[in-house]
Amino acid sequence: MEKFRRYTVPLLAILMLLTSVVLAACGDATATPAGTTPTVPVATAPAQAPTAALSSGTTAASTTAAATTAAATTAANATTSAATSAAATTAAATTAAATTAAATTGKKGGNATIVTTQDAKTLHPYNCTDVYCVAYIARIYGGFASGGGGYLVNRDAKTLEVKPLFAKSWTVDQQALTVTYTLRDDLKWSDGTAITSDDFLWTYQQAIKKENNWVRYGTAIADKSVPNSPGVIDYQAPDPHTIKVFLHTLTFDMPERADIIVPLPRAQWEGKDWSDPTKNPNIDNPTVTSGPWKLKSWDKGKSIVLVRNDLSTAIQPPLLDSLTEVTVDNASIGFQKIKSGEADAFENMMGFSAQDVAEASTLPNATVYKWTPANASWNEIAFNFRRTYLQDVNVRTAMNYVIDRQAIIDKVYYGLAVPMDSDVPPSSIMYDKNAVVHYTYDPDKAKKILSDAGYTLKDGKLIDPKGVALPKMKLVYSSNFPESVKTAQIAQQEFNNLGFDVDLVGQDFNTVLKTIQQEPFDFDLLVLGWSANINPETFGSVWTTIPSLNFGNWVNKQVNDLYASALKEFDTTKRKAIMSQIQKIESTDGPYIYVVAQTAFAVVNNRIGGVTPTALGIGIDNVAYSYATDWYIK
Repeated sequence: MEKFRRYTVPLLAILMLLTSVVLAACGDATATPAGTTPTVPVATAPAQAPTAALSSGTTAASTTAAATTAAATTAANATTSAATSAAATTAAATTAAATTAAATTGKKGGNATIVTTQDAKTLHPYNCTDVYCVAYIARIYGGFASGGGGYLVNRDAKTLEVKPLFAKSWTVDQQALTVTYTLRDDLKWSDGTAITSDDFLWTYQQAIKKENNWVRYGTAIADKSVPNSPGVIDYQAPDPHTIKVFLHTLTFDMPERADIIVPLPRAQWEGKDWSDPTKNPNIDNPTVTSGPWKLKSWDKGKSIVLVRNDLSTAIQPPLLDSLTEVTVDNASIGFQKIKSGEADAFENMMGFSAQDVAEASTLPNATVYKWTPANASWNEIAFNFRRTYLQDVNVRTAMNYVIDRQAIIDKVYYGLAVPMDSDVPPSSIMYDKNAVVHYTYDPDKAKKILSDAGYTLKDGKLIDPKGVALPKMKLVYSSNFPESVKTAQIAQQEFNNLGFDVDLVGQDFNTVLKTIQQEPFDFDLLVLGWSANINPETFGSVWTTIPSLNFGNWVNKQVNDLYASALKEFDTTKRKAIMSQIQKIESTDGPYIYVVAQTAFAVVNNRIGGVTPTALGIGIDNVAYSYATDWYIK
């Protein structure tokens, strides 16, 4: 959910999200190395969990958890207690809130060119298994909903609150476990015909057929045989402007979880093959769509050209006449096109390392944009709790104090990161700086903690309180990625200076997965990373998914119970209090050495205006919010 040298977080998040579904109907967290290819199979967890990335550190973080404002409590959602529904949440309907982009400020016309290092495999919203098709589909159809919002509802780029998009309002009934959406009255397909709930229902009915192999089925649709399985169990269209979705489990983010369908135009698709583009040209050459852009041409593996859809209403039509995306062989060629002015932006900085930012910052024709992302990618060193010597909290705490996070930020991420304290990134609205332990680099304190706990040194090696020498430890990491290697090397040196005996074990990613997910779990420490969900409350599914996601086998019933409570708490203030308890436990007990959360960046030609970094990116990221509708030629 990669790739060559570095990603921006939205990309990695989507990449891993997609990879997870390819494997199993998963749920929303997937283990994959930052920087690997999007086809690597991985284990998955319940929907809406974060997506994992073996920490090569190649992802740029993204999530200001201001995004975690509950759907039920945002400005767009007023919680109500109707007499007929004691637990109903209603979204206020405002046309202004439903419009994605800000008021038009630039002039219309012109073309912008984006470069990327790989092309999409398909434009089918329900067969998309790579990050590249996510971006195209979002622009052509207006979103990429699959159980996390992005079509009927979306996030406000500035406030990160859940807001109406193709829906103008919604109501959540907590007792009936339903979300009822009211569609906007002005929705039209690009051919001018009306978009109705029948298009949504028909698409749902086709997507859930087993023979159609919906890659997001396991995330979007609940497994009713599994208690608390998130997802949809029924989908109805009571009238042309109403959609009623039934869910299996109560969670605060129901308006997003229920938003699983990007409608296909029934009039064009009905009676045609669902999966084969040679039998159904609508798959890879759609002529009737609902997004702000229309497909003009697609020369697979070379380029795709989109043109403005003036009939787009839920999302404002673009200012640009067209948007061209060109596929190049490698990141170096792409960067050269940016420097020469042949291209205006590098899609998600694919293959662009943090180190390259220094050179990019000197370009006279381009600007490096940086922003606090909405889905924070963060990295840590995980402990294997199957090892008795790592079950001692004094050992874990001492090891925490010898990790020089600032050195890692400077030497590994070239300043594009901040220290991490728990599962909740510092950018999150759920982050509580007063609840966590801030582990500053302090080797003397680490030595004292071990000494006070009865550990001694003999010939430079640690002896436990029973007089037994601590065994040699294996620190496993993915050797394909520079950031992973550097982090492991820094950690090894500091651990050994403290008296531990740590060996580095570099492996290719597939081997790493086998090592950490299968017997005999031959590792002690692991350089790991996660690309988080916009709602950090969902991270609890990682701890309960052993060993596919909880590689280290850390079990804390209190934390598991608190995460379960947070998912069902609609009151934002109360949910924040629960998350504060979680952060306190995690930072003191130390299931991980939380290292850094990464920041995001992009390079854009100075001739492009309307580039405003927000928590959701700059408008070209491979996520459902990225339409580039505000971009214009200066």
